[in-house]
Amino acid sequence: MAMPTQKYRLKDGSVVPGTTTIIGNNLGWSQEPLMRWAWQQGMDGLDYRDSSRKAADAGTLAHAMAEADIKGHEFKAPVETEPGILEKARAAYDAYLSWKGMTKMVLVESEIPYVSEVHKYGGTIDAIASINEKTALVDFKTSNGLYANHIIQVAAYTNLWEENHATRLEGGVHILRFSKEGGHFHHHYYPRESISNPWSAFLHLRALQYLRKSLEGMT
Repeated sequence: MAMPTQKYRLKDGSVVPGTTTIIGNNLGWSQEPLMRWAWQQGMDGLDYRDSSRKAADAGTLAHAMAEADIKGHEFKAPVETEPGILEKARAAYDAYLSWKGMTKMVLVESEIPYVSEVHKYGGTIDAIASINEKTALVDFKTSNGLYANHIIQVAAYTNLWEENHATRLEGGVHILRFSKEGGHFHHHYYPRESISNPWSAFLHLRALQYLRKSLEGMT
């Protein structure tokens, strides 16, 4: 649901990097799980690119179903879908709907781009919702696991929303994850007070991003 081509500008018109760009450019150890997986695919005699395309189908479809639900749109399945994939996606989507009902989730806003004038970065938040009657950040992932870069990302998004609204997200952060291989639904919750370390990590990555620019041309 993120928009990687989105340009984020400060009030003075200057362009600042996005959250995912900052994390992707500077958090090298976030790539280790992907590299291990690709290596294992090679050891098994498989092309990791083909495996990735096949594995992503169920999770991607379930993610798209949840996104349509959040936006109030009708979901239309692709015409060409492998047998059994759509059924797996629908099962994961049903699990998401069950969680949504139990938590009394009500959408406040979705896919709104924000910019931090204080820390000079931007980001587009998947959704802000009322969950159990508390305002919370909601982030969707299609992934077989939950990784540090995911938590750092939502910490940065939390700051974006709180800085622009001058209020605290008392409902914390909810990461709603659909696994690639089976589309299974997973819910990960982080209370607001638990994301101080991920936020600190992001600030270090943001500093590295700007230091990289200052070092360009020195080698």
